Amino acid sequence: MTNLRLIRMHPKHDECWTLMPHLERRLTEWAIRFGQGHVEGFTGKVKAAFVLGLDTVATWVMVNAEGQIVGHLVAIEDDYSGRKVGFVVQLAADVRVPETIQADAQFELDAWARGKGFKEILMLTRRANMRAWRRWGFTLYRFLLRKDLSADG
Repeated sequence: MTNLRLIRMHPKHDECWTLMPHLERRLTEWAIRFGQGHVEGFTGKVKAAFVLGLDTVATWVMVNAEGQIVGHLVAIEDDYSGRKVGFVVQLAADVRVPETIQADAQFELDAWARGKGFKEILMLTRRANMRAWRRWGFTLYRFLLRKDLSADG
């Protein structure tokens, strides 16, 4: 597992062109698994941003020693409540992610968002500890996570 690498998908890197078809399949599989609508639109947006070198979509892959994608992170520029934010659309891994790669991915994601002038990053997840709400009869469907980027750190 120490041979895992984090790669920011960019058209200037030859290896990324080799990885892109595999990433497209992976994104489609995970979109279906996550219950995301408009799968073709999502993967098309990721591919178009990659091919054109647009910074409106930021994509990272985690690759093992054999060159296979074993994890990915996709964030998009989005509007939320009238403001531009970074929105993590997919975050998935097939293997345990070492803390160093987690830290690198978070650093790069934060740098992308700050570089775009965003004050926050949002992410939907299906997992959260919501026992108190459940006792009141609520059921968890999704949970919005927010990271404030306005504070220096």
